[in-house]
Amino acid sequence: MNYKTVVLINDKAIYNTRYRSVLIQYLLESGYIIDNIGVFDGPKSLYLALVSLLKKEKLILSSNLRANLFVLMFPWRRALIILNGLGRWRKYKVFRIFLLSLLSVNRKTILVQNFADYRYIRLYAKVNCAWMPGSGGSKREIGTTNEFLVVTRFDKFPDVIDSVLDFCVYNPNKNVYIVGCSDSEIKEICGLRSGALKLKGCGYVKQKNLFKAGNKFIQPDGYGEGIPHSLVDALSSEMTCYIRRHAYVRFGLGVLGFRWSPFGNGWGEVINSLEARTKISSSSVNRQVVRYLELLEVDSF
Repeated sequence: MNYKTVVLINDKAIYNTRYRSVLIQYLLESGYIIDNIGVFDGPKSLYLALVSLLKKEKLILSSNLRANLFVLMFPWRRALIILNGLGRWRKYKVFRIFLLSLLSVNRKTILVQNFADYRYIRLYAKVNCAWMPGSGGSKREIGTTNEFLVVTRFDKFPDVIDSVLDFCVYNPNKNVYIVGCSDSEIKEICGLRSGALKLKGCGYVKQKNLFKAGNKFIQPDGYGEGIPHSLVDALSSEMTCYIRRHAYVRFGLGVLGFRWSPFGNGWGEVINSLEARTKISSSSVNRQVVRYLELLEVDSF
């Protein structure tokens, strides 16, 4: 019987492939066998997820809010859950009470990526939880020009556009490259403002080329559950990063050792350091996940 099979449960299996690829590689190198399941990929995937939850010899690792809620519906089953954060659900009191109640009756270990949500859950839920600052940062090659970048997707762009435009007010006549959106998609959402504010679409960009268009990174407010992976990568790549004060606090960047230097209307620059970068590195975060999986393995069998 193999006790080192890890079942990665996500909303869709492709999310694990896209956003957990570094972790998957690390788990494979650490001697684990990986089963990748997307709960909402279809009836077959749902059945496989149910079977996996009923098999004690498999270690369960879930992420993304909907998949996490699914796994939490099995309170007796030990599992490791990566909770990105509450995101837009934070403002709904009924949901917060529901989640806290669900967490309190579960035999789960919760790794919370959003620092503010970690403090909230630790205070109000009787659950074994720890703070994990992001999914692990990767150092990438950055551009050589002083251009501004925003990394998003077309479906998320409407939620961050007001924040992007707010930043542009303080940096007139500067190009802002939107990685993940095309020019036509930007115009569809922004209309004539896109040209006036010099927003330029980069379309889909491979992960290794994510920051090639410039060396300055903007982290806008908007839809998001935990500390954004692109922000962690940008900090790990030593880009000049700009963020609002409340987001700097909510993500726990100050606790990690990053400093914040204000320049106007709540915006500021994140002051980087080697010590702080080490704490958000993929190697550091992946070691944390494996450490908790090992504890889970001992407790489960």
